[in-house]
Amino acid sequence: MKLLYAMLKWRYRALAIAYQSAPAQEALLLSLLEKNRNAAYGKTYGFSSIRSEKAYREQVPVVRFDDIAPWVERIRQGETGVLTEEPVLLFEPTGGSSGVRKWIPYTKTLQTQFRQSVEAWLYDIYTEYPGVDQGKAYWMITPPFTEEDTAETDVPVGFEDDAAYLGSWGQKLMNRMMVQPLITPGMDTETFYTVTVRALAAEKNLRLLSVWNPSLLLNLLGFLQKQSDTVKKTLSKSRAEALERAVQTENWQLLWPELRLLSCWADASAADDAKELAACLPFATMQPKGLLSTECMVSFPTRESLAHGGMLPAFRSTYMEFFTEDRFFCLQEIEEGVEYDVIVTTGGGLYRYDTGDRIRVTGRLGSVPLLRFTGRTGTVDLVGEKLTPGFVETVFSDLTGFYLLMPMEKGYVLCTDTAIRPQEAETRLLTSHHYALARRMGQLKPVRVFRITGDAKQQYFEQCQRHGQRLGDIKPVRLTARTDFVFTGEYHD
Repeated sequence: MKLLYAMLKWRYRALAIAYQSAPAQEALLLSLLEKNRNAAYGKTYGFSSIRSEKAYREQVPVVRFDDIAPWVERIRQGETGVLTEEPVLLFEPTGGSSGVRKWIPYTKTLQTQFRQSVEAWLYDIYTEYPGVDQGKAYWMITPPFTEEDTAETDVPVGFEDDAAYLGSWGQKLMNRMMVQPLITPGMDTETFYTVTVRALAAEKNLRLLSVWNPSLLLNLLGFLQKQSDTVKKTLSKSRAEALERAVQTENWQLLWPELRLLSCWADASAADDAKELAACLPFATMQPKGLLSTECMVSFPTRESLAHGGMLPAFRSTYMEFFTEDRFFCLQEIEEGVEYDVIVTTGGGLYRYDTGDRIRVTGRLGSVPLLRFTGRTGTVDLVGEKLTPGFVETVFSDLTGFYLLMPMEKGYVLCTDTAIRPQEAETRLLTSHHYALARRMGQLKPVRVFRITGDAKQQYFEQCQRHGQRLGDIKPVRLTARTDFVFTGEYHD
């Protein structure tokens, strides 16, 4: 085990050192444009004539996935040279909070870009957090795609597993050091939970737990607690006894005495669940995850960057622009304390792609601005009320449980497992000028409250999966434009 970790650190050290140099974002951009100037998209927008960031902004439009969907569909049908000159290796499907399936093309360049930042992040984990490199790690592996997911495309779909982002060498090395439940295509949620908690409970020398959504790990712990009698039958005598003691005393350190580090989302709407998880596992250090999506990597944490207030931007992997108040800024121009929308250009063929994510500059490490995710930019606007995720999270910040605000019948419904009167919910929403105006004009009905019974988070997760999201892709949201979520419970009017 020590030799494997030594090999990993030797392999990733150069990438970590590279992040100590100043960002060269314009050079990264121009190299991507040069590389793809003869692709159909590059010819359409004149990549060959672009010599600066300024010219790039003037010639190439900002897009969201719907804008490039026809281009992506051409690739899915087997056409080459569409968004990039190099071949598309595979598509990685993702389902966002809008519920629309997005097919993200992956090239060798994009995979390399991911590795450059992921490996720098891993190097920091295994060198800056003592003891993590002395045992096993669990990295959330999402169930592979089913045949239904891969239909109607001439290009392969999905990496074999999440570790494949690291390439063949890194994948083989990481797989030797991981707790690996046997995950199969089409596996339902309960089976996934069962095989996962069995594998975790069997490993005494677990040092690192890494998941995307903290609520998922909370669900796994809850499932393990409820199913402990069944799980014990699959364990050795010593591990079964350790699990029984941990469940009886509600002390997970008795099961995983060597656990050192937790890695998960901890910003924006994930903050409350992250705090709850930290309280469940207080003997381990909590490391908030950076801003990483299927499309690109925007930021990642290092121990030093967190000490200075934020995440290191993934400037060696992704060309980034930042938008606020009708102006675009490059990485070196953004200012501390200001929030920006994130626009990216990647080696996978996304050019000036609006991620829908919003960040705040929270500090600096030398000359490099540090970032924290503040939420999604997706405004829900039925009649001009312009509700935003940030506003909803602010006015309902004292709701300690699950809640989701969504449109219904010329108004909104607040679905929650926490007690709140409809009049109180309405009063809070009325602090929004545009919402109050829409209510005064009779354009919106008063908000209704639907009190959820049962496990609200589990119901939310299962519906997201039915709508096409993989378990590891599900991000907690407090506001959605979708109207098809259905929970058990009743209205409180």
